[in-house]
Amino acid sequence: VARFQGSSDSSDSLWVGTASTDAQPYLQGCNSGGNNPKNILLNPFGANVGIGTTSPQTPLHVYHATDNGAATFESGDEYVHINFKDSTTSNTPYIGAQGNNFRTYAYRFIRKCSYW
Repeated sequence: VARFQGSSDSSDSLWVGTASTDAQPYLQGCNSGGNNPKNILLNPFGANVGIGTTSPQTPLHVYHATDNGAATFESGDEYVHINFKDSTTSNTPYIGAQGNNFRTYAYRFIRKCSYW
């Protein structure tokens, strides 16, 4: 395990290692004792993040060349959803699932735009 500590007045660190149970590599933000998880920021000053691509075109670009499933969103709760928000959103619309059922929510209505 490698531990990278930021400023001298911070006990928070980035831990890089390999899980002991199945040898999967990991990155983990944590306190100095390694027992209090912390958020990890990816490109907090800008630029794009690519998963499976070397030329991401959007803030998060996920690509898989041989599988139709490019991403999975899973929740341990009763529902899972993805929120959509812009600078004027006050009631956040979402799409998601509850069990085997597809769910949507929009505060007012869903409108088909002319460019669709």
